[in-house]
Amino acid sequence: MIKIYIAVVIIVSLFFTRPVYAYLDPGSGSMIWQMLLGALASVVVFFKFFGRKFLALFGYAKKDTNNPDKSDSKKKVD
Repeated sequence: MIKIYIAVVIIVSLFFTRPVYAYLDPGSGSMIWQMLLGALASVVVFFKFFGRKFLALFGYAKKDTNNPDKSDSKKKVD
């Protein structure tokens, strides 16, 4: 039902358009690119620093198989 509603809204909005009197100067495109690249850089840095903690919050983190269990490394060897 919701898909039909969305399709009807899109079709109606495409058939009944009005002219928009807006001006985008050359600096506007540059500003949009800067915002997109800044957002991408912030997402990359976030996952670089907090990626495992963030994924562990939702249960998607992999267990580290390269490091032995910490309890095994503290055993004394006689």
